[in-house]
Amino acid sequence: MTDAGDSGDGDGGFSLVEVVVAMMLLALVAIAILPALVSGLQVSIGQAQKSAAIRIANSVIEDARSEPNCAAIGALGGSESDGRDGNLQVKASAPDCASKTAVDLTVTVSTADDTTLHTAHALVYVPRSVRHDTTHSIRAQR
Repeated sequence: MTDAGDSGDGDGGFSLVEVVVAMMLLALVAIAILPALVSGLQVSIGQAQKSAAIRIANSVIEDARSEPNCAAIGALGGSESDGRDGNLQVKASAPDCASKTAVDLTVTVSTADDTTLHTAHALVYVPRSVRHDTTHSIRAQR
């Protein structure tokens, strides 16, 4: 006597060979996809670092605008954390600060090996009365 679900031909499931072949095909597909996953992670890390560089550059520009004097603008720069385990180098320059009212501020953010991640330019208004003021420092407020 046979069960109602058993057809009687002995084909009740997958054989060991079929399971091994299926696992090999799955492994080949996984190996084929692996380089794309690694590349995606590298791009994601690079974009996170670029985003941190843009955030830092915008912060430095806002600092310069909040306390517009030549001494404070000259003190901008240094090393900032990228929000992960690394540091980014910040360089700010404003040539002819003492002789102009609107100063062209250039902020460059780079990695430790001098790879430039972002460069930002902004005009910063420096009133005549504070062009030579050396009593304030923007970095001291951070």
